[in-house]
Amino acid sequence: MKVCIVSYFFPPNNSSGAQRWSKLVKCLHRMGNDVCVLANVGDRFGGEDPARALEIRNFARIYRLFWHIPHRPPTLSESRLKRILKFFVQPDSRLPFFLFHLKRMLRILRRERPHVLIATAPPFSALIAGRILSGKTGIPFVADLRDPWLNDPHRPNRLAKYLLERWVLKGAEAVLVINDGETYEEAVRFNRNVVVLEHTYDPDDYTLPPVPHPGEVWVSYLGSLYSSVQRRIIGQLPHLLPEGFRLRVFGPGTGRLLNRREAFREMLSSDVLLVLDLAARRKKLGSSIKFYDYLGTGKPIVVVSENPFLLRRAESLGLLTVPPTPTAVAKTIVKAHLEGRSPNRKRYEYRLDVACCKLVRTLYRAVSTRSSGGPSGLRP
Repeated sequence: MKVCIVSYFFPPNNSSGAQRWSKLVKCLHRMGNDVCVLANVGDRFGGEDPARALEIRNFARIYRLFWHIPHRPPTLSESRLKRILKFFVQPDSRLPFFLFHLKRMLRILRRERPHVLIATAPPFSALIAGRILSGKTGIPFVADLRDPWLNDPHRPNRLAKYLLERWVLKGAEAVLVINDGETYEEAVRFNRNVVVLEHTYDPDDYTLPPVPHPGEVWVSYLGSLYSSVQRRIIGQLPHLLPEGFRLRVFGPGTGRLLNRREAFREMLSSDVLLVLDLAARRKKLGSSIKFYDYLGTGKPIVVVSENPFLLRRAESLGLLTVPPTPTAVAKTIVKAHLEGRSPNRKRYEYRLDVACCKLVRTLYRAVSTRSSGGPSGLRP
C-alpha cells in the first residue's frame, strides 16, 4: 500500500507530533508499505533533532516545504491583541503555510499516486489541507487528531471551529484519535469510523547503555516545565527527598535540553521516572508522548496528575499515582523505588509494532470504503 502523510511537524522538528509520526512511518515501511511525507521545515517549535531527520529518511520519501518560524516558548499570559487575533485567525496561524504550498502538495500527490492520505493535527490547518487535497484527487482521507479541536481552549471562536471540524471529519474515511475521552467524544459526533490509536514506544530506542551512578538514586523528569504547579513541585522535591536521591530535570523551560538520543539514555539510566501532567486544563485530555516513552524503559514511574484519562492508564499499568502535593510526591517516589514498581505486561500494548498493525488495518478499511476510481481512487 502507498501511504502519504501530511505532518506539519516532522524530524528534524522534535515536537510530540513529529515523534508520533516518525515512529509510525518507520513501522509502516518495515511492514512493506511505500511511504511519502509532506512536512514543514523551518518551524523551530519543539526544538530540533537533526540526527533523527537523517535516520527517518531511510524509511520514506520526505518532501520538505519551507516556512520559517523561530522557536518561542509558550507564555503563561497573552495580550488582548493576541486573543483577538486568535478569534479571527482560523483554524490557526499555520494556515498560510498550507495555502502557500497547496499547489505543490497537489503536484506531489499526482506524481506519487498514493492509495491513502493521512493528515495529522495540530496544527488543525493540516486537516483543512488534507480535506482539500483529498477532494481534488479522490484519494481516501484519514484525519489524525492528537488534540481536541472544538474544545481547544486557546481558540475561542467555537462556531468557526465547529463548522471547520464538521466539514473535515465528515469528508474523512476514518478518524484516528489518541484517547478514548474528550478527543474521541468530539470526533464521533461527525464521523462514525473513529479509531483510538494512542502514542507508542519503539523498542529500538532503548539500546543505549545506562550511565552508572553508584550510591545515588536518580529521579528523572523529562518534559516541559512552564506551569506554576510543576515549578513548585520541582523546586521543593530536592529538599523533601531522602539523602542519596538526586532529582534530574530536562526539557523546555528547564534550561537543560537533550536531543532524542540523550533523552533515552537519561531514561535508561534513571531509577525512577516522574510524570508531571499538570497543565491548567486536563479534564479528559490525553497524555504526553513522554509517558509512553517512559513505558518502554520498564523502569518505575510515578504519575502526578489530575487527568482522569492518564490516571486510568497508569493504574491499569500498575503504576503509582499521586496528587500534586510536593510531600506526597516525594514519599511516592521513595515507595516506587523501594518496591521496584515497574509497568506490568499491559505496556506491550503500546509497542510500536502492535499499534502499527492497528493503523494498517484502519488504512485498508479506509481504502476499501472509497470504491470509485480503483484502488487509489485517484482521478486524472
